[in-house]
Amino acid sequence: MATSEPENNYRTQILRPLLLAASILLVSVIWLFAISYHLIQINQDRIQVDEARLVIEKFTRAVVDAETGQRGYLLTGHPSFLDPYNGAYEQAIADLRAMRALSSFYPEFTSLEPQLQSLVDRKFQSIESSFKIQLNAGSYAPHLHLSKDPGEGIMLEIRKLASNADRQLLEQKRSIERSIHQDLMQVIVGASFTVAAISLILFFGYRHIVYLFERAAQMQTRANNLQQQVTIDSLTKIPNRRGFEECVQNHFALAQRTGMPFSIFYLDLDGFKAINDQHGHDAGDQTLITAIDRFKSTIRDSDMIARLGGDEFALVAHNAADREQLSMLAHRLIESLEQPIKLPGGEVKLGVSIGIASYPQNGQSIDDLLTAADVAMYQAKHQGKNRACFSAGGHRMTDQGIPDYSQDDAVK
Repeated sequence: MATSEPENNYRTQILRPLLLAASILLVSVIWLFAISYHLIQINQDRIQVDEARLVIEKFTRAVVDAETGQRGYLLTGHPSFLDPYNGAYEQAIADLRAMRALSSFYPEFTSLEPQLQSLVDRKFQSIESSFKIQLNAGSYAPHLHLSKDPGEGIMLEIRKLASNADRQLLEQKRSIERSIHQDLMQVIVGASFTVAAISLILFFGYRHIVYLFERAAQMQTRANNLQQQVTIDSLTKIPNRRGFEECVQNHFALAQRTGMPFSIFYLDLDGFKAINDQHGHDAGDQTLITAIDRFKSTIRDSDMIARLGGDEFALVAHNAADREQLSMLAHRLIESLEQPIKLPGGEVKLGVSIGIASYPQNGQSIDDLLTAADVAMYQAKHQGKNRACFSAGGHRMTDQGIPDYSQDDAVK
């Protein structure tokens, strides 16, 4: 079944804020993944900078340890001071290899490593020379040699190069940390914007959806009111002829599908015209309202009574075709009007003539059934009014064009 244009319009207006919020959320998630990936990358760079600084620090400490071992050995001549020296030498060589490996990440190491390598070679050659002097000279030789040790100048150059490299790496680390801080601020601002934007979209979207539902409810109410104006009698508040026809259509369709019977009562009030003429239209309207109230208190909940016009009414008896059952219902309708109706100008007396036709016995179409019930109602009037007659075959006319009641049965 095709969807109407208003339904599509409402659906579009409801889905639009949800789709917008989903789009913003999707873009935000993609952007957050990109920022997170960048944070991971620069954090790895920061770790590598720390590793490079650690290598420089370990290298400098190793050279210092070697120099300390040298001084201890030269001053005391004790071989135990050679152990720190040997370990420091191996550590310094390992750190230089680490610098060479890091040169692909830090180009400054490309020129720094050869310079430090040259200085380390000279430094350790100087230390080795001092050891030889210690072995070949007397105990006073170390003191004389230390005062002229060229290794001090080499050590100053090593410290200077290492300090410059560490300072550059520290600045690089600070730059990376600034980038990390900026990315984190972007994440905070972006997340706050996303939450605020989605919240606003959902809030105003919710309000708009509520407005749409309220508007739809108002339109439905107006449509129902218009439908009632079309299908409900304004005086008696029961279905009019159009409402009756719609109800009969539904019963007829159900009966054709399931074989479930139903019957139509055609009612015409006896004595109403005289009441209307003698007491006025207001009294006539009140009489109709009272008569309908009594009828409604008599019929079943599944039955439906409608005003066809003037003082004519029709009743649809659901799932009813048994003659005895229908006779009892007709008798209750007639009996409901036995008590006089009180009006401002006095009491009035009403009666009702009823014609009854059943599906499928008295007709295979709506028009045939209604005509058969109408003909049976005229038979009731012909036989003395205030009674009910069953249709024997529906629509029958004499040669003179008047209804033929010869085969209809009456119920008083």
